[in-house]
Amino acid sequence: SYVTLDSLPGQPNTFNWGPEGMSINKSVKISFDLSAIPEPLLEKCIIVRSQNGKEWTSIGGKVTGQRFEASSSSTGIFSLRYDTEGPDIGTPTYFKDDFTGNLALSLIIKDEFAGVQTIHCKIDGHWVVSEYNSNRNELIIYDIEKFANKKLEVKAVDKRSNQTRYQIRLKLD
Repeated sequence: SYVTLDSLPGQPNTFNWGPEGMSINKSVKISFDLSAIPEPLLEKCIIVRSQNGKEWTSIGGKVTGQRFEASSSSTGIFSLRYDTEGPDIGTPTYFKDDFTGNLALSLIIKDEFAGVQTIHCKIDGHWVVSEYNSNRNELIIYDIEKFANKKLEVKAVDKRSNQTRYQIRLKLD
């Protein structure tokens, strides 16, 4: 197959490796020079890929010497970006648990680029059992009735050490 590699004018650290959407048998290494990147941003680097230049998906990456590298088995538009924002934490939704019939709480927690790495859940300063489904970006806390009028604290950290804290008083009436 014939493929092209073109830098995109006016878009630093971005190139098109095409034709877009073509899958290849073995993954290839995508790398960017880091010599012009300020030291504080090195740990925030991430390589993203797009098919249309509008919707970007992280392919991750790591620092290797003076380069930032990741692998891809698809063609497309690639760009070196900086993930400096913590995960998004949505508004809680209450629902009846199908198994127990008890009230449960659901929070959508997602990160645009790096992905969620850890979630810490506390109610009135005490750790509470919760379940995170990464496919659905959903955190669930079961049997929430016993925590009425208590303070829920959630801290979500992404894979680039960005964090978001969320606090709410659990009003169950």
